[in-house]
Amino acid sequence: MLPRINHNEGGTHVSHRWKRTLVFLLALALFVAAVAPILAAPSTTSSAKAEAKQEYWASAKSNKFHYPYCQWAKKISPANLIVFKSREEALKAGYVPCKVCKP
Repeated sequence: MLPRINHNEGGTHVSHRWKRTLVFLLALALFVAAVAPILAAPSTTSSAKAEAKQEYWASAKSNKFHYPYCQWAKKISPANLIVFKSREEALKAGYVPCKVCKP
């Protein structure tokens, strides 16, 4: 559907609905132009780097280890908290992965 254009004494007039549509499309184009480079940029951290920075929590009274944000990790008493720097470290210590957060 084409915009309704009225030719009157004061010049050309485009309907209000089309003005809103054009403003919306212009705003959308500007937003996409601003966000596209951010989304297309390659990740600066590899999974190996993320793994190196990740820590895992376990309780001295359990045999499970968790991601720190796991609902069960949040319930570990500070007195019983054991922190592992890697998944392999937790496995070597005899802990098994939590079945909820699946670290």
